[in-house]
Amino acid sequence: MEKTLKDVVSADIGNPHLTQEQVEGQSWSKTLSDNPFNDVRQADYSEKSMQETLQHSAQTWKAEGRDMMDGPMGVQKHLADVTGYGAEYDQAQDEMFGPEQKSQ
Repeated sequence: MEKTLKDVVSADIGNPHLTQEQVEGQSWSKTLSDNPFNDVRQADYSEKSMQETLQHSAQTWKAEGRDMMDGPMGVQKHLADVTGYGAEYDQAQDEMFGPEQKSQ
């Protein structure tokens, strides 16, 4: 739950260049301080930056949707795989959230 909350906060105010793993691995103080609102003079409000931010935020929400659908420790995904419905489960996630984005 804490990782999900950290991802959401970072998607809203954080560094758009960090991967999900980087965000989840940093401290809360770093997450809260690493945002454009701390120094407005250095903030990048260009159209390109805004588009990147919106894209990053959308990807984060899709990843969080997948995590929530998988359940705690991926138990629902595991059950789908074990019962032979893994492909259908993956297809349903792709239809709801788009193709899974792999971390770089």
